[in-house]
Amino acid sequence: MKTLRRVLLVWVALLLFLFSCALPFLFTVHSSLLRPGFYLDLLEQEGVFEATAARVREYLTEQLPVDASPEEHQLWEEVAALVSPARLRELSGAALDRVLGFVAGRYPDPVFTISLAEVKDVIARAILAQPPARFAEAGLPAPEELLAGLDEEVPDEWSVAEAWATFPQREDAIRGLRLARLAGLGVWLGAATLLILCLLLGGLYGGSRWGGGALLLSGLTMLAAVTLATRPGLALLGTTLETPALLPFDLTVLAAAALGRLAGTARLAALAQAGAGLALWLAAPALRRRRSGFAGRDGRPRGA
Repeated sequence: MKTLRRVLLVWVALLLFLFSCALPFLFTVHSSLLRPGFYLDLLEQEGVFEATAARVREYLTEQLPVDASPEEHQLWEEVAALVSPARLRELSGAALDRVLGFVAGRYPDPVFTISLAEVKDVIARAILAQPPARFAEAGLPAPEELLAGLDEEVPDEWSVAEAWATFPQREDAIRGLRLARLAGLGVWLGAATLLILCLLLGGLYGGSRWGGGALLLSGLTMLAAVTLATRPGLALLGTTLETPALLPFDLTVLAAAALGRLAGTARLAALAQAGAGLALWLAAPALRRRRSGFAGRDGRPRGA
């Protein structure tokens, strides 16, 4: 019976090692990839919002007539303010919160809405501020026709509801995300269950040694794996990613910064896991002495 328990303890510890190897990656996904702040902070620190707003302002400046009046300049400033870095961060945050919330299971769908009423108002005032003769010289329709087209073609708000409703793989996506969430939860629960089984099969001393050792080894293994894989991953990004000319920022630099952040989070999680395993392994002798201190020489509790 004792031999069987030892064999079972070894197998349970091995399974705990395998399950806990996935824990640093699951922690990285939940603390980074499923958190809107990860993307917003990354885009802000890499200057994406500022670069995009500067590119739009540059384009608008090029379109501004040379003989523009002060009122036209003011309207152009209002148009540029619609795509300011703060506004871009706000819109990106709303979209990311809804999409990532859907992936994480907080929302039933990834549908988000962006109001275009302010944009339409500024564009309409910019059209009305132009002299009618300028439209004729440029071969453009009359201001009244442009305003009518603006009301017909540009809605007051833009939403991805229709695109999501007609998405052909919508049900497959929902089913796949549900399975992925269940699998992640299963890994967490499986690791906790296996650690408890270690303690039940080996007692406080043996279970702490085997369970702590499994957590320590898995943490060190994943720490080494992430560290060794980071440099080749950065090199691969540099050779495979190309930045389109339309983008005002370097896509390779942005991807490398994201990979570096994710790798740093995974390393910290693996190091914390290894530290917890080491603490449990080192605490085993103290737990053994504490347990024996409650019993007398005959094995019964003191005072009995």
